[in-house]
Amino acid sequence: SAKESSRLMTEKSKYQLKTNGLGVKNFKWKSSRKNVVSVSKTGLIKAKKPGCALITGTYKKMKVGMVISVTTAARINAITLGRQIAQGTYSQSKRMQAGYYDCSSLVYRAYRDNGCNFGSASNAPTAAAEAKYLSDRGKIYGNYTSDNIKKLKFIPGDLLFKVGANNGRYMGIYHVEMFTGFEFYGWNDKTPSYACQWASRATGYGGSSSDIMGRP
Repeated sequence: SAKESSRLMTEKSKYQLKTNGLGVKNFKWKSSRKNVVSVSKTGLIKAKKPGCALITGTYKKMKVGMVISVTTAARINAITLGRQIAQGTYSQSKRMQAGYYDCSSLVYRAYRDNGCNFGSASNAPTAAAEAKYLSDRGKIYGNYTSDNIKKLKFIPGDLLFKVGANNGRYMGIYHVEMFTGFEFYGWNDKTPSYACQWASRATGYGGSSSDIMGRP
């Protein structure tokens, strides 16, 4: 089997695939999106542009897979910072203090020094205000649907906004999570199976098809 089932990479970086037991050169490697990620006969991966691709290796009746999620260096920095912030204590009253966070302050603080402050210089907007900021700039691009997951449409650093609360805010948005990549779970009747990874939630957390995705 492959040693990993997912990997996060920056644009134009390289990675050598490894396998347990059989040599990597025995496998026939293929990328589901060659314009995003290429893979050589020797299992050398080259990340080309932001996006996600499934790398498949076959040898006789054996088949292994790995999702490569490619994003920018700034987004990798935001993801890393978001994961660090999520190690703190959840508190809405202390959300901007070191060691504390809530969902929208985590996203704001992670992105503030990495390309997006959601229109505020010093204080985190609500999740709904963050979504409105992205929407006004044409950066809400789709919904959290199983079809979009199946097609690996999300890019690490994207944001999931949960909608539908009766709170008087934009689209009734009440929660935001930072997407950090896809986990490959194997094949189900030849169809690849994936789960989503998050900065502050366990793998497999998700939303409904009415929830929206944004890209800072």
